[in-house]
Amino acid sequence: MAKETSTGRGPRALLIIGVAMFLIGLVSIGVLYLVPALEHGSVAPVGVYLAAMGTPFGLMLAVGALVWRGNRYNR
Repeated sequence: MAKETSTGRGPRALLIIGVAMFLIGLVSIGVLYLVPALEHGSVAPVGVYLAAMGTPFGLMLAVGALVWRGNRYNR
């Protein structure tokens, strides 16, 4: 019996979204440390804090997509 071919939807899309969220979160964490250093103690905008909170969610989403993708190919 032949395996189904992947159409590029599902786990692949979740993987791309998860990696993008993780990378955006890492950049925003860097900004959180740079803004007070460069602007003499001022705080970063709220959007930077919200983007930083996406880092662990992006990581979990990417890992979940990889597990889902691995389970699809092992059947």
